Amino acid sequence: MGVPETTAGGGGPAVLEDPTGRRARWLRRAGRLVFLLFLAWLLAIVLGGLGLIPVTGIPFVHVLRPSPGPPPLAKLPRPRPPSAADLRPAVPANVFAARAAKAAQRGRSSSAPGHAAVPHGKSATAPGHTKTSPAAGVTRGRSTTAPGQTKKTTPTTTSSAPSKKPKR
Repeated sequence: MGVPETTAGGGGPAVLEDPTGRRARWLRRAGRLVFLLFLAWLLAIVLGGLGLIPVTGIPFVHVLRPSPGPPPLAKLPRPRPPSAADLRPAVPANVFAARAAKAAQRGRSSSAPGHAAVPHGKSATAPGHTKTSPAAGVTRGRSTTAPGQTKKTTPTTTSSAPSKKPKR
């Protein structure tokens, strides 16, 4: 790998070009030193996060240690007795008994209000579909209606007399 003596334009060496290569060696060493410093910093952070601090001489290592926490209690405090408001029931006993009797009188409904009772697994129709009875002359195979759509039939009337169209 030789050092070029002229630039690509052919006008001579560039201004910052070092023909001896000392600057390139110095920059290479400085780059390696910076890399090693960052690598050591990263390892200290990772090991500190894991709780493994290998060297005691790392500055600010006390910041990474967990706090000791509050001191232990010598004697547990006495619990206070509950207040009268805490001991009073939310609903008086006679109101609770009336509500319980009313609920037992009604019983459990097998269907939601406003819906007819249908046994489980015995749906009259699937959701979004209407029940239609097949005609006698229907052939199996391709349908002329899309799935989920109903076939609309228009009533046809046959008459022997021609119909008159209204004038507009």
